[in-house]
Amino acid sequence: MTTALPARLPEYGPAPEPDGRGPWYDVRLSIGERLRRWLDARRTHGRHETLTVITPIRRERLETLRALLQGIDDELREQPPPKRCPLPGVPGVHVLRWVILPSSVRASGVTVPETLVFWSVFDGTRADHLGALTTAARARIDEIYGHCAGYPGPQASADAVETYLTDHAPARDWVARFDGTPGRSVADVEKEEELRVRLRDEFLARHDWGDTSLSHIHLRAKQWVGSTPDLAWAFKRPDVGRAAALPPIRWIAAGVLIVLGAGFGVGPAFRAVATLLGIAVAAAVAWLAGLRRVELRAARDFVPASRRWFDAHDVDMRRREDEDAGMNRLTILTDVRPGLIRALTIRAVLAFTDFAARRVFDGRLRGIETIHFAQWRLVDGGRRLLFMSNYDHRWDDYFRAFSDNAAPGVNAIWSNTDGFPPTAFLIGEGSRDLPAFQKAARTYQIPTDVWFFGYRQRTLTTRRINDNTRIRDGLSRSLTPPEVKEWLELVYADAA
Repeated sequence: MTTALPARLPEYGPAPEPDGRGPWYDVRLSIGERLRRWLDARRTHGRHETLTVITPIRRERLETLRALLQGIDDELREQPPPKRCPLPGVPGVHVLRWVILPSSVRASGVTVPETLVFWSVFDGTRADHLGALTTAARARIDEIYGHCAGYPGPQASADAVETYLTDHAPARDWVARFDGTPGRSVADVEKEEELRVRLRDEFLARHDWGDTSLSHIHLRAKQWVGSTPDLAWAFKRPDVGRAAALPPIRWIAAGVLIVLGAGFGVGPAFRAVATLLGIAVAAAVAWLAGLRRVELRAARDFVPASRRWFDAHDVDMRRREDEDAGMNRLTILTDVRPGLIRALTIRAVLAFTDFAARRVFDGRLRGIETIHFAQWRLVDGGRRLLFMSNYDHRWDDYFRAFSDNAAPGVNAIWSNTDGFPPTAFLIGEGSRDLPAFQKAARTYQIPTDVWFFGYRQRTLTTRRINDNTRIRDGLSRSLTPPEVKEWLELVYADAA
């Protein structure tokens, strides 16, 4: 990332630690309030809403549907941003896709009927989104879902179509979601980018700041924004949420022991705790032993894709899936390995991942700041794992970031599926072998039949969007000179 700051800015030391005033920094809360907010992420921010609809395809209409979706995607590719939404009249769509799930993946033995998956991330409520789908975009819904089993047809009422979609929108599936830009609407994303550009080009670049202090530059910038009528919205902070940190575990443990000791006496309390700990340890040992046994079996049976098949598949994926700079699409479908241990492990890991991801507010998932939206979901009765992502930059860089920063989490999820590099005790090895990990990911990548993003610029990366919000937030706060310097660097930073 390069910067071009105004000339002759004074140099200062590093900025102080966050003071709690920013939108994604913790505030001074009681222990109980921190615990409550940490356990209930819905109270801390407004996430984007999502809708996933999974419908069976009529076998005789499969190829017709595939050609229809290909035509829609080709039309989208030919349009320069801003692109027209393939669902006319549906507002506030950040990203959406349709993808046809094949009946089998790499001939591994799991065979199910072909299904159509629709996934959208949008502003507003789920009810309003469904209402727009079944009224304003009804012609497109009829055109696509007329190829799916059980669809009521173009003569049916909007309520009947909405019932069909909601019946095929699993609400309690095992799923983990990540939102890299929480709380920002499509309009917010566009306006905050405009604010950054105008601050840089219409205000900072048009003045000779000379020996002006950093604090005065910041004050003048706030005055300029406040005196510009069409930028008055910038002083209202977006609801991106706050990370309510879990109280230190020692505080919780001490409180539990005090309560138990006061209620039952020290002896019984310690015996009860020791019994529970013993049961937990025994269960963990049994699970680890079983997990290691199935891992050794998987390592023994692991056979990577043949080079000839992989090379042809890789060329096809690079041709069909846009790999240039900017936001890209990715869909990976894998078969879940059989057995009770694998079934329980992947469900527990997805639940924990979703719980943890909902408490990330700065766009960084385990240090990775290139994910706009992502979703892991068990489909077909838990027999297959579907991963859908919208990410920045190149495909190979994306998986290198996973390998470097999030190997334990990646291993914990994908080690339970066929074709993933062998792991050790769930989190060891696996994706740390980058070439093997990238090859496995590409092997199980499938085409995303239709993909749409709702921003005017495909180069609006997750980091750029989040930095723009930090710039906006800096206008509503009093900043120290080191913080002003950091704020100016964000204004002048290239997209990254």
